Amino acid sequence: MHSLANNNLTRLLKALSDDELKRFEKFLDSPYHNTIANVRKLFRELRKHAPEFSGESFSRENIWKCTFSGKEFNYGVLKNLLHELTVLCQKFLVAESVEVNKDLKEKLLIEQLIVRNAGNLSAKKQREYWKKFNSGIRPESNQCLQEYYFYASEIFWKETFFNKTNHLKIPGESEYFLGTTYSTIAFFILICNEYNNAVADSSASSIMLEKQTPVIIARALNSGFMDEILKELRIHSVKDYRILDTYVALNKAQIHAGDSELFYEFRTRLIENAALFSKNDLKDLYNNLSSLLSFLNGYEVNIGDEMLNNFDLMSKFGILTDHNGRLGSMYYYYYLVCAFRNLKFKRVEEIADKYLSVTEGDSAGNPENFTSALIAFGNSEYDQALSRISQMKQPARYIDFFIREFRACCFYELDAEEYFEREYTSLHSLRKDYELQFPKLTKELKFHFKAVRDLFKLRKQFDVVLQREMSASLKKSRVWITSKLLEVQPESV
Repeated sequence: MHSLANNNLTRLLKALSDDELKRFEKFLDSPYHNTIANVRKLFRELRKHAPEFSGESFSRENIWKCTFSGKEFNYGVLKNLLHELTVLCQKFLVAESVEVNKDLKEKLLIEQLIVRNAGNLSAKKQREYWKKFNSGIRPESNQCLQEYYFYASEIFWKETFFNKTNHLKIPGESEYFLGTTYSTIAFFILICNEYNNAVADSSASSIMLEKQTPVIIARALNSGFMDEILKELRIHSVKDYRILDTYVALNKAQIHAGDSELFYEFRTRLIENAALFSKNDLKDLYNNLSSLLSFLNGYEVNIGDEMLNNFDLMSKFGILTDHNGRLGSMYYYYYLVCAFRNLKFKRVEEIADKYLSVTEGDSAGNPENFTSALIAFGNSEYDQALSRISQMKQPARYIDFFIREFRACCFYELDAEEYFEREYTSLHSLRKDYELQFPKLTKELKFHFKAVRDLFKLRKQFDVVLQREMSASLKKSRVWITSKLLEVQPESV
């Protein structure tokens, strides 16, 4: 027996929900999409094995027998039918995607009406489109600004070309300027988002930011060129000006990462113009803001606290979770870490109450154990905190760094210096690829362990010189170390 469990078609079918499988069956029943009756028969038999699509009965031979009772097994015919069904399933996925993308459907329809010279109907649809476009994106929608401007640009050029060739008519100056600017805005938004991806990855790994294409392009565009476009755009459209101005402010902050004035200027623009962006774009922009935060001077700004403020704003706008209301585990862990480092244990509980049940993307039980460990620490139950954090199974690398930091804090609170020293020694076993891929995280972890080791020294015998050196080396986000440093200081000092 030859199982179909690992077949390409099977992987596609397993990815479809029950409702999607029902719609796919209707798709196959339509002679417009499918003219092969045996393909429909084969799918109905395969669907009986949903949602697992596995088991002893899910084999080539058995599926053939149930589909074509009494006929001798023919692998060649079955293979061809499976291939045809795979092709149709892919067409179905495309059709589903287009169906839910109302803006793309509208754009495609208008283009067809233009090129087919549909007269009054074409003119009416275009008027409706530009009226809606000029009114701006609905903040609650999931429309993407990049597509919003790109579609507008394509419609503008189709309409312009048709009118020029058929009616010897060209747009007015203002209309022409805006139409030719839409594609530039779309491209600039794309570059800003890709710049952020490069920034986020390079800040925690060995990727060279300076060599990335979006970085090179953005720096060339924002060397004064975009400011000139903004000056002209402001004359023609306040809405489009405010949108592009926000992205130009973002890109300046990206190019000069660490410049607090440019960072806060971008944040101000984002808050002022929030109503102009859809949920998807707001989420991207706030992700950009969070990425840029990590470059600010940690001795002047409590970066962790600022991250929590961003978290609250994203939560307020309903953009923290995805469209299904789910939160990625990386987000969840990161914001809990920020709350812990600032000793805001009530915030840990509030975040957990709201988002733990919808967090996904890690091994089952890990988010619960992580949360319980932090809450136990806040309640001074350090043994319990160690127990719960140790129950996490194969944590992702980015959270493994914090787990080591957390354990060091617990050992200090328990005055378990011997266990701490064992943990400190284990740092030497950090694999080389950790340091290569996560140089910043590795450096921060080593700093934390040295600081805790010095705290042990100060608790045994206070040294004012060491205490002052430590105090001068601490960033504002190192709230726990700062609090412990104050505890070991004699009242007379």
